[in-house]
Amino acid sequence: MPQTGTNRKQEEFTAAASLDRTPRVAVIPSYFKGSDEHDGSRINGLASPQPPDAVLSARHLEELVAVALSHIGKRANTQPRLFGPDEWVLVIADASFAPPLLEALVAFLAQHRLGLRFTVAGRLPLDSLPLDGLKSRFPKRLFDSVDLSRDAVIKTPAPRSRQQFLDVPQTLQQCDRVVSVAALGGAASTLRNYAAFARGPANWLDLARFHPPDLAVAGSLQPNLIVAGTGALSVDAAVAAILGNTPPWFSEAEKLGLGVADTDAIWTRGIEIEEARKLLPR
Repeated sequence: MPQTGTNRKQEEFTAAASLDRTPRVAVIPSYFKGSDEHDGSRINGLASPQPPDAVLSARHLEELVAVALSHIGKRANTQPRLFGPDEWVLVIADASFAPPLLEALVAFLAQHRLGLRFTVAGRLPLDSLPLDGLKSRFPKRLFDSVDLSRDAVIKTPAPRSRQQFLDVPQTLQQCDRVVSVAALGGAASTLRNYAAFARGPANWLDLARFHPPDLAVAGSLQPNLIVAGTGALSVDAAVAAILGNTPPWFSEAEKLGLGVADTDAIWTRGIEIEEARKLLPR
């Protein structure tokens, strides 16, 4: 039986959608009430929007995280199935990332069973990590921390790298998923987090290529703003555009296959880059 024009168009649309590799990056402030998608569909906002300079409660922070992560997939307003319920998730945080925002992010992952074990790494002081509260809230999930700069290293063949072997921290080598979080501002970035624990002859971009972040989140409090996506380089590029700078390593990261740094090729959801730029102090 010959295909109808409608069915053929639907199949062509479905095929095109399946091949769509345009990176999506959510740019969501605490006051976001929703907006329209490029195709005219609605992008949901926060149920309880708050001013950008408000002191957010834990509930508001978790809502902010939830809304941001609902807009990073091919379709907006979709609960992401980023990780499996039994996976080990390594969360790499830079020293200036706000602990309340970190707690809200890990709580979201635990609540939605996006991982079984969550290991927090980075330069955050151990007494600032929100592990005790998370353990009491989610007794069926596992929470711990590690200093990757002191972690045992495993000499790992790196066929995609310029180096023959990488000194990979054991935790990074053995975990299933990586979440990299960075403060929105200054020199921090979700990919550059790898520089804090890179050892041996390889540079930190080689280490990032070994296991790039599966989820990247940049955020700040007061102004309350989250930039998130599954492509770390695209998230970092959106943040750089907001800050008005372009780190020199972006071009090398693109050449190494770490993602897309051209903001014209990135699909942003939420507020525009220009609006986000006005939120940050100068």
